Amino acid sequence: MSIGKYNSTAPTLNNDEQRPLRLNVNGALIVEQSSGSAALADATANPTAASSAALVEGFNGTTWDRIRTGGAAVLSGTTQPFSLLATRPADWSVTSAPAANTVATISKGAGAAGVRHVCTGIYARARGGTTAPAAIQLTLNLRDGATGAGTILQTHTLVIAAAVGAADNVEISGLNIIGSAATAMTLEFTAAGGANTFESVALTGYSTV
Repeated sequence: MSIGKYNSTAPTLNNDEQRPLRLNVNGALIVEQSSGSAALADATANPTAASSAALVEGFNGTTWDRIRTGGAAVLSGTTQPFSLLATRPADWSVTSAPAANTVATISKGAGAAGVRHVCTGIYARARGGTTAPAAIQLTLNLRDGATGAGTILQTHTLVIAAAVGAADNVEISGLNIIGSAATAMTLEFTAAGGANTFESVALTGYSTV
């Protein structure tokens, strides 16, 4: 029996039957995966047989998901549940700059189940107006929760002097403060500054699962 043979159609073998190795029209050996092929899908169970190199998936703790590339559609999403975070999701930003003698507070609303907000930067400013205010000390809180509730993740003190245009501010970038799942994140002053004062806050971050 010859070692190899070309057949345009793969033969069907019976038990204990032998056939030559199958060659293509150029004489190269044809090798097929015995496990066959199937359409890729998310939440695939742990494989019991070796997968080919084309099956690139990541383990989410329970099952396997197809990995997404860092394309525009993925990066513009609020979350990237199927990425390895080689490139993290795009930042969101929320701000508040209310009228005089009003508490500045801003929240990033709670995400869906399992979604966590990650603070990457905060900015807050307290200043006097065109008429000198009374000197005052103010407290700024970053909260893992809605306004007035939840664990305080950071706290800062700002002071406005009794002078026209007097100001103090907090500006921090490069943070990576992770909040609780399905929970709002809030940046706020605890009180208004009084007559002729203004407060503003800005909270920046991204969301992930």
